[in-house]
Amino acid sequence: MSWGSLHDKPATLHGHANSKADMLIERYRTVHQRTARHRLFAAPAISSDMSQSCTYSLRAIEHLLGSSSKEENVIVLGILTQLKEGQFFLEDPTGVVRVNLKQAVYKGGLFTENNIVLAEGFYEDKIFISQLLVFPPPEPADKTPPLLQVMQKLHILFAGYSLMPPTCFVFIGNFLSLPIIGSQSKTFEDCFSQLGTMISEFPTLMENSQFIFVPGPNDPGLPHILPRPSIPPSFLGDFKKKVPKAIFTSNPCHIQYCTQDIFVKTVIANGHLLPLPLNVAPVYWEYDHALSLYPLPDVVVCADKYDPYTVTSSNSIFFNPGSLPRSNFSFKVYFPSAKQVEDSEITDEQ
Repeated sequence: MSWGSLHDKPATLHGHANSKADMLIERYRTVHQRTARHRLFAAPAISSDMSQSCTYSLRAIEHLLGSSSKEENVIVLGILTQLKEGQFFLEDPTGVVRVNLKQAVYKGGLFTENNIVLAEGFYEDKIFISQLLVFPPPEPADKTPPLLQVMQKLHILFAGYSLMPPTCFVFIGNFLSLPIIGSQSKTFEDCFSQLGTMISEFPTLMENSQFIFVPGPNDPGLPHILPRPSIPPSFLGDFKKKVPKAIFTSNPCHIQYCTQDIFVKTVIANGHLLPLPLNVAPVYWEYDHALSLYPLPDVVVCADKYDPYTVTSSNSIFFNPGSLPRSNFSFKVYFPSAKQVEDSEITDEQ
């Protein structure tokens, strides 16, 4: 699931003092979203297929500025600027770093100031030495997520269930399209505040349903190591006040309903969620027991970026709900009494 509104002020012909900065940030965020979704940079889902985990990581400039040692093989997405005559810099919403372009190989077009570029190189002595400069990869229109925001679809979902409130709604991150960097933590907080306001519009859901949130790999918290703790309260703002029955869990987590045990978020194999080498799928050693699947639960939810599916094995149900915006706003409904999973979809009709 991903949400967030970039336009919350009416446009005027004569901009304000910060309008130029907002304009450049808006351009950057649009390109960053597109780039982060590209197969070369998308965070890989944990998989037994080692070949599918070969992706590149985009570094925020604040990461470089906070490094005291040399960093090699760094890729930065930044705006190319000349803040001082004859000195070029790369800039993103988290900071500015001086860039040395003398060794750079240019590929893909005409490079000018204010271009958003991908720069590959190494960082040393507070200077980023660029060895390759290219433009961000394009994205065909049919690969771009729908412009209708996820929040609007959720409003339709809540309205539909308000007459017959379910026991719980389970939301599985990532909750923003991009990893949380710099000022985007405020965006994360604002979006949860909007969600809390929306949920509070439906008193029957507030009274009868639980709202459970499981963090994804790009949500606020510790690095990509499992088990992952819940989203820190400092990122949630006033959401808990608006939705007191909300529960923020670890990843993975156990959900028990009556006598049924439901296990949320990741892949299943050999009675353990991560039967992979530790350099591929690191875990906290003393919490490894949290990843055990013995005995097998009634339901295992493996939430990742791949297409939705439902299979039954050894009397346990395994299903992937898929990504809400990427799967035409479809989701899964589980009926504990019947032990059945039903496919559902949010349409524009109430």
